[in-house]
Amino acid sequence: QEEFSQLGDTSRLLRLLGMAKVPAVVSFVGDLLETVEKVVVLAYHRDVIAALATAFKDFGVVVFQGGMTDDDKEIAVHLFQRPERRVFIGQRVAAGTGINGLQKVCSTCIIAEPSWVPGETQQLIDRLDRMGQEDDVVNAYLLYAQGTLDHVVVKVHDRKQPVVDALHGDDLLNGLL
Repeated sequence: QEEFSQLGDTSRLLRLLGMAKVPAVVSFVGDLLETVEKVVVLAYHRDVIAALATAFKDFGVVVFQGGMTDDDKEIAVHLFQRPERRVFIGQRVAAGTGINGLQKVCSTCIIAEPSWVPGETQQLIDRLDRMGQEDDVVNAYLLYAQGTLDHVVVKVHDRKQPVVDALHGDDLLNGLL
């Protein structure tokens, strides 16, 4: 158990960091809402999601997270499609795959708690950057606190990306064939 205690420490630190970032995320999203109609905000920890939902209650917030029934998740997506619902807060894992419909009404994504995994980040952005998106550009913002564990997560994420790209690239496949 002691060999893996650092994983628990890291997880607790990331949760505390997520909570500490809430005021900055709220400020950033508030500024964005002055120029865009809707935003999708993605986070990982439930207490971060709850704090963000409370902060955006006046913007017709919709929450989509693990533990919800499939029907409740479908309702959340449909609610966000209404004009008065301007903020969709999704839990990274629950909203990362198998969700469709956000792209019909939104082209701005904020990742409030970055992932270690490039593929997960791409999946989050792909919830908006897909067939049915009417805007020419999807804007995605990855928010992290420089000089913190967040910064380490982003650096690891960025270091993994070229490996992922090479594994998916045609050059690698052509070299093997």
